[in-house]
Formats: sequence, structure tokens, C-alpha cells
Amino acid sequence: MIIDVIIDIFPKKEVLNPETEAVKKTLSNLGYKNIDELVLSKQIKLSFKNLNEEDCLYQSKLMCDQILVNTNIQDYEISLLKKD
Repeated sequence: MIIDVIIDIFPKKEVLNPETEAVKKTLSNLGYKNIDELVLSKQIKLSFKNLNEEDCLYQSKLMCDQILVNTNIQDYEISLLKKD
């Protein structure tokens, strides 16, 4: 069995993200005035084989905490998708 893991990484709410602010301002200048919230994020997809769900989650969390995510300024969410 193969399990796909999707990791969504996004800035913490309390951290000002200059890129997000620039995009939001540009959209406003283009006439998109009704945007209340804008979040720029990135997504990482991993595929694991021969592991159970618990181990996939555990390894994914370790990877996030060790290298994939700057936990000082970013949060993340992990989702699992099973494939046969």
C-alpha cells in the first residue's frame, strides 16, 4: 500500500509576511477590494510505501520539525491519502 502525505505550510498568524502583504496590496490596486484574508502557503507531497498511517504521520512530523518547516514563523498541517 502507498500512502500519500500532503503537508501544507503557511505563516503563523502573528507573523507579518511581506510577500503576502505585497500580493494583497497589488490585488487591491487591480480592483479586487473585497479580499478579507489572503494566505500564501506552500504544499509538499510525499509518498510512503510499506508504512502504516501512524508511522507515515510520525515520520512526516519529524521531517517538518527537523527541516521542512521553520517552526518559529510557520505552522503546518498534515493530511494522509491512501492509495492501493
